[in-house]
Amino acid sequence: MIRDSIARAGNALLDAVFPRDIYCICCGESIGQRSYALCDACCEKIQWETKDPFASEESGMCLDGVWPCARYGFYTRQMLQKLKFSGRPYTARNIAVLMADRLRPELSAFDELPPLVPVPMHRKKQARRGYNQAELLAEFTARLCGLDCEPAVLRKDVLTPSARLSQGMQRRTMLRGTFSVPEGAESIIRGKNVILVDDVCTTASTAEACAEVLKDAGAEKVFLLCFASSAGPAAAPEEQPDMG
Repeated sequence: MIRDSIARAGNALLDAVFPRDIYCICCGESIGQRSYALCDACCEKIQWETKDPFASEESGMCLDGVWPCARYGFYTRQMLQKLKFSGRPYTARNIAVLMADRLRPELSAFDELPPLVPVPMHRKKQARRGYNQAELLAEFTARLCGLDCEPAVLRKDVLTPSARLSQGMQRRTMLRGTFSVPEGAESIIRGKNVILVDDVCTTASTAEACAEVLKDAGAEKVFLLCFASSAGPAAAPEEQPDMG
């Protein structure tokens, strides 16, 4: 009750200081009322995606499904860089609206609504950034879908170097033993389906490492909800802006 009241007050303050529909969260242009706070031009250029990009590999994966909103490309990268590196955590609200719309059709398959578990960030990295973007996305998405958000279920124990330029096998090796379920948190997920939440999925190595730990702790199935995914079958590249 108290936490919900604080969350509502925090959202009201965010709306007052950073109104969510004034600027496009991709290009930054001034807009009126637009779906998802995206201008028409950006909305048309983003490659929207609802298919599981790893469907052909699922038999060998720990994850039971991956649910993206869009392909990772120039425009989705602009949105996520603003969220992660430009000190604009409030854009998580708008991205979460997209993620909630992507998630709702999947929820009909569950007898019991699953909790959302954000992919954790090491405490030192989170202290530098000031927040974990995956946790913000999970909290807003959970609120929109009427689900529980459980950030305390997963912990990142090892501070790993950036895996951005690493290949899939290198990432898997790097992430082995990185995540854990803290003592006492097993009861939250034991026998339940769990939905991991992250901003972007490339090789799925991070989500796979998390899913393995969650299942070892008693989770029944683990799915990943992400905003953007760059993996899977080849697709036409997003149109690049004319820079010259």
